[in-house]
Amino acid sequence: MNVPKILIVGSPRSGTTPINGIVCNNINTYPQLPECTYITQLIRHCNDFILYSDVPRFKAYGKDREQLVANYKLLTDSLIQNALASFDYVRNKQLVMKDPELTLLIDHIPEFFGDESKIIGVIRDPRAVFASFRKVQLKKKAAVFKHFRKNMDLKSFMKFLDSTIELNLLLDLIFNYYWRLHDSDLYKNGRVHIVTYENILSGDNKEFESLENYLGFELNKKGFGELPFGFDETDPTFSKNYGKTISNPETNFRDSLSSKSIRKVENVFSGLNEIYQWW
Repeated sequence: MNVPKILIVGSPRSGTTPINGIVCNNINTYPQLPECTYITQLIRHCNDFILYSDVPRFKAYGKDREQLVANYKLLTDSLIQNALASFDYVRNKQLVMKDPELTLLIDHIPEFFGDESKIIGVIRDPRAVFASFRKVQLKKKAAVFKHFRKNMDLKSFMKFLDSTIELNLLLDLIFNYYWRLHDSDLYKNGRVHIVTYENILSGDNKEFESLENYLGFELNKKGFGELPFGFDETDPTFSKNYGKTISNPETNFRDSLSSKSIRKVENVFSGLNEIYQWW
């Protein structure tokens, strides 16, 4: 069964999950699915096959690009059908799929999901993304270095964890998602609808109207609807706000970032700031 698809992309920690929740809380779409991680991984494998194979191996196993993509698409389509099978009571709906990692492969979306697929690119103030990303990294580091915890008080332990994070590499990682989105052919050709996360949180009418016009249906501003698969609460990327009414965050990036770190983010994103006017 071929269904219309809506793809949501953007940097990790940019708000793709809440935007996914808003779009799926609707009679026009299937209920919200978990991130399409495994589908993205297949597309990445296909992409690497195309870009990095030597000529003999590509000719032997890939034949040509069209054939290779067709082979991988059989696999991605089968995973999509598995997901749709969970909702055999639903008909004539649009399927919403999201994965921040798909941002790095955005120009493959038409050939794997259909040329008529709609694409939402989520943009958030990179200072807030950096702060959120850093928080996730601290959670991951805490699990790795938990054996150190017994010999330190909490403040010393958190300071130690923070020292293990290479902030410049983290900033480069985040910038790459923004750059790959804006450098894509789909974006340059006007095929990506940009959504500003902060405007969605504040309930900005113009932001919602623009997104509704693009999708072709009205949205519920409250956020998450049915969650048949839930969330993995043990995942360091999990937020306690997932599944709840959308609202402005209780904390600000200035609560966790030094002035030096904020200036560094602003310097790296100075070009994109001319478009989005974050500061």
